[in-house]
Amino acid sequence: MRESVRLTRADSDGAPLIEPPVWYTADGECPEPDAYPFSRPSIHMPRWASRIALEITNVRVERLQDISEEDAQAEGVPKSITQYGLTIDYENYREPFIELWDKINGKKHPWASNPWVWVVEFRKIDA
Repeated sequence: MRESVRLTRADSDGAPLIEPPVWYTADGECPEPDAYPFSRPSIHMPRWASRIALEITNVRVERLQDISEEDAQAEGVPKSITQYGLTIDYENYREPFIELWDKINGKKHPWASNPWVWVVEFRKIDA
């Protein structure tokens, strides 16, 4: 998995000047930005810096509205959402998935248009 990182400088032999040689942006604000001057977006993250490895186990194409309850849950949507002090409890995982889909993709590909989507299944592996 790629993620945005900050890298430290290296000596003339290529060894990092400080340990660890990478600061992961997802871990919060870098405590020593001068020590990690090289910011890299996820697309340019070095492979050696990856801390999560995934293996693709299945790829298929299906209609968006055919998503199963299990697949909607696997997408990571919560069954309960609290916003502005109001809690919404959904009966299933598909309902909040539909709302999230329209929030992210609704203008170009709304849920109602039922587009074809790629379903990529994977598992975490020990690198």
